Amino acid sequence: MNLLRRRRESGQSIPLIALMIVLLFAMVGLSVDVGNTYAEQRTVTRGTNAAAIAGMDFLVKGYSDEAIGQSIRESLKSNGVKLDTDDGSPRTLQANYLNVEGKVISNCNIGECTTVNITEAQYIQVNVKGTVSTYFARVVGRPSLPVDSTSWAGRCPPINGVYPLAVWHTTVDEINGVMRAPTPAELHKGNSLDKEFGTYSDGVYKNKFWRRIWLKDSGTAMGAGSFSLLRWNANDSSSDVPGLAAAFTGAGTLASTFKEVTPQPPSDTPQLAGYPFSPGQLTIGDWIAAAPGAKFQSNDVGAALKKLQTERTTLILPIISSETAINNANGNGGGTNTAVKLKSFGKFYIGNPDGNGGMSQQGGANAYIDLVYLGPANDMPCLVTNVDPVDGTTTPPPPGTTTPPPGIEVTIPFQVNPRWQTESEPADPIAYQLVIDVSGSMVWDFYGNGTLGGTIKANANTSGGTNYRCEWSAPETQYTYRENCSGPTSPWWNYKERRIYTTKDAIRTFIGGLGANDTMRYTAFSSGRGYSGNALVVPSSGYTNNKATLLSELDTLGSYNNDPYITNGGTPGPQALQMARTVLSTAPSVAPNGQKYRDVIIYLTDGVANVFLSGTTNYATDICPQSAGWSPNKAQNTPDPCQIGYSASAGQNRPITEMVNQANLLKEANKESQIYVIALATVATDGLSQVASAPSMLYKANEPGFVGSVMEAIRKRVNNTNCISNGGSRYYDRIDASHHSDLSGSYALTSEQFGKVKIYNDNGTSVIAEVPITHDAASGKLGIKTNLPPGNYQMAAWIGYKGGDEPTPISRIYQALSWNKISFSNKLSFAVVKDSSLNSSIILPTVYVDLESNQNVCPVK
Repeated sequence: MNLLRRRRESGQSIPLIALMIVLLFAMVGLSVDVGNTYAEQRTVTRGTNAAAIAGMDFLVKGYSDEAIGQSIRESLKSNGVKLDTDDGSPRTLQANYLNVEGKVISNCNIGECTTVNITEAQYIQVNVKGTVSTYFARVVGRPSLPVDSTSWAGRCPPINGVYPLAVWHTTVDEINGVMRAPTPAELHKGNSLDKEFGTYSDGVYKNKFWRRIWLKDSGTAMGAGSFSLLRWNANDSSSDVPGLAAAFTGAGTLASTFKEVTPQPPSDTPQLAGYPFSPGQLTIGDWIAAAPGAKFQSNDVGAALKKLQTERTTLILPIISSETAINNANGNGGGTNTAVKLKSFGKFYIGNPDGNGGMSQQGGANAYIDLVYLGPANDMPCLVTNVDPVDGTTTPPPPGTTTPPPGIEVTIPFQVNPRWQTESEPADPIAYQLVIDVSGSMVWDFYGNGTLGGTIKANANTSGGTNYRCEWSAPETQYTYRENCSGPTSPWWNYKERRIYTTKDAIRTFIGGLGANDTMRYTAFSSGRGYSGNALVVPSSGYTNNKATLLSELDTLGSYNNDPYITNGGTPGPQALQMARTVLSTAPSVAPNGQKYRDVIIYLTDGVANVFLSGTTNYATDICPQSAGWSPNKAQNTPDPCQIGYSASAGQNRPITEMVNQANLLKEANKESQIYVIALATVATDGLSQVASAPSMLYKANEPGFVGSVMEAIRKRVNNTNCISNGGSRYYDRIDASHHSDLSGSYALTSEQFGKVKIYNDNGTSVIAEVPITHDAASGKLGIKTNLPPGNYQMAAWIGYKGGDEPTPISRIYQALSWNKISFSNKLSFAVVKDSSLNSSIILPTVYVDLESNQNVCPVK
């Protein structure tokens, strides 16, 4: 019995063993299937990463959609990803272009997007989805297992192959992709053009241009045709030669060593909250420390550069647009150093056009390097990793849905400067006030030239002397530039070609054409002349229509040493317009014939406003210091940044900003007054169109013969119109329903919209978003909100506004943009700053919007 029991128990174990063997084989089979699937998933992931990078590389280089699609497929194939598998397992490829918000631009597959504007693409998304056939899992009903990978590639600033040699932006024509030829004044020590510029071709590069650029002189400002050595880490010593040599070795040291200049230099406007934009990563808009103490003559530096040249290395170099002095507070080198602002990146090659090696490491400004410009290098392909879908899940959404990389909520406030027209009678008599610049520069000719060392005679030509170009901002002439010219000592030798003579001569003709009931008064302005408030008002008795009196008083305006054609002093524009407002308050209201006067101010100037409202000259040493190459003459005659904005050290607006403010106060005080502006000779016009009652009421008289014709054009415009330009003196951050634009077509707006903003990539060539301007739900103010990844952008915008025109309101489009109410353009650059947390938000400075300079409020007759 026991024996039988034992045999029965032994026999029962056979099925158990068989079951265990089956389970063991199943587990081995499953591990094989899972292992195969895991290996295939890794291959697919690696392949989609490489394919996304390959596609983005072709996109950045400007290839066609078909070529980009082909590059993606070839990259997948070369990385072992088969779309047509040997076992027939299905695989699908979906590759899409995404805009800056991560939204699919079109559901077409890359390579088949023949009608899509691919320049808008900021990212490429590559998704491969399919299955892997199983060997054993099919036994349990799983004949295949899934593989799925999505990768994103984007545009990133370059990191590798970037070298610390800055090229001044005017040296390169980035739009046309060529080096600019040097002007005669830029040629080094009298060299001929062929010694410093020419065409370049070799086995790789065809029909490129090379240019010899020279090492920046210590203590002088950068300029076209010059270069400066840089230090990637602002905390390093400015004379770190070993560090400089290492930065020119191999792929460079930018990735491991970069630290931008902080804080943002005060001279850089607008000041942006959150600077630096991407800490530790060189980004357009960053300030980079120069290396004035580093020796370009170092053998180590020379050897590194020669190796780059010999190996035909493509150099990515910073192209810079500004420089400024910085206080090197870290003690490395001490004192004041220089920083430069990154505008863009360019690809260059060190040429050898004359067979002399392509570079010279002689001392100082005799050092040069011959560079061939190959094209822009602002965008490099990079993987965008760990991107969470919009819904917050951890698996990518299916192709065709929106999958944005992390973005930042950007708020941009807007304000608009409305203008409108009202009616008057064309036959109304005019009360003219001529506000005339009699500063020292009015003694030069219209091209900025003066004569020094001669014998100056009243009402006569100067005998003897030497001619110089005295005006810093004037175009190059055949005369040598002289820094310290002054009015009384440097009048142009031919007194009838002086600006003051030409201006007074034109005014004489203007007086001769006054109507029987017209009246006039002068406000002359110049600093340092002893005038009360730096302005002289004549006749002292008030407005007059006595032409003899007006002609007699005209000769006295600005007269220096009893010579009516010699002047002296600075340009106190704010005080001139402050006085003009006072004079306007005393103007007669009714003419002798019983009709109401129309008030017309004509503001004539040849210089940048450079005297504070307080009466002191603004040398702008806080933002335009001599240590950074700003001579006093250059600082006084450079509008932006020296004469625009607010001076904390002076506790008041800088002169140009205050000049506009005083003009607006005048417009507010007398809403029917009209201000015309005549910009004489080579004066920069910053702020002058804002002084005028409308942008089109600014006239340029840059040639001697234009002054009289401009004044005659103003007279005709005044006499032949019943239209008065109003507004333009106050910016509004809200638009009520009565002023909502009613334009149609491309400018049509819904009741909740007041304009639109287009956001472009950093070089302004591709539209990446279009956003309506609305009233903010919380504040009720004009603005936009949009999500953008960190980076640098440009924007264009327009606002529609229906003015209070008489008799019928008119809707106008305002699309001139400014950060400071002075300098206007059709596009503005801005940065979106990376924050430590995703989905953070930033608020940019207010954008001020006005009419473009060629738009008329009143029709010109």
